[in-house]
Amino acid sequence: LSLKELVDTYTKMNVEKKIEEYLIFGMYPQIVSGDGRQKKIQLLKDLTTDYLFKDIFIFGDIRNSFAFEKLVKLLALRVGSEISYSELAKEIGISRGTVYGYITLLEQAFIIFRLNPLYTNKAKEINKNHKIYFYDVGIRNALIGNFDSLEERIDKGAVLENFFIAEKIKERAYANRYTEIHFWRTRSGTEIDFIECNPTYTEIKAYECKWKDKSSVPISFKTLYPQASFTSVTKENIVEEFIKIESSK
Repeated sequence: LSLKELVDTYTKMNVEKKIEEYLIFGMYPQIVSGDGRQKKIQLLKDLTTDYLFKDIFIFGDIRNSFAFEKLVKLLALRVGSEISYSELAKEIGISRGTVYGYITLLEQAFIIFRLNPLYTNKAKEINKNHKIYFYDVGIRNALIGNFDSLEERIDKGAVLENFFIAEKIKERAYANRYTEIHFWRTRSGTEIDFIECNPTYTEIKAYECKWKDKSSVPISFKTLYPQASFTSVTKENIVEEFIKIESSK
């Protein structure tokens, strides 16, 4: 499900009240409509066990199930961070090509998606590593076995970032926008979580996710892309952001 679908069904106020629940348990219909914390946890465990680690094994003809499971869990732990196929291969003990093949299979199964860096200035911007996110944060949280309150978790910012970007992917698909999507980072480490732009870069929308405190546009980004808009997304305004998008159409 998407935030828009939830708002249309339950109203904006009710969705805002339950936003942390969606950030913990995700947006699969059976999860959203289910009652009780333990039932939701069990449903997510069943999804990851029966679909992710059984059906995909068969579909993808996975021969090294241990390596595949380890890779998926490493990706879940590194949401929002740049990943290197070579480093993952070394850590798991398989070839770089096998890592790439497994990640491609996970994309084809709509478990994860990749973001490439926005790259127009060779001297200042990175152009290699990807970031990987999960289409559903409930699945991601199930993989690492953490359904604790987000206020107590050190990964709450990464969860919010993953959730927002996944929602942007849905919203873009529903609207049939043929745009590019990226993250952005300079060689000095300044970054922005999500960029949506047209192929000629005449229209650029940038979004930075923080759990509570709003952020401001980096000067280096504004200098390179003065035509870009910038939105700071937090737990408090994330629902409003998608309502605003819909009402502007």
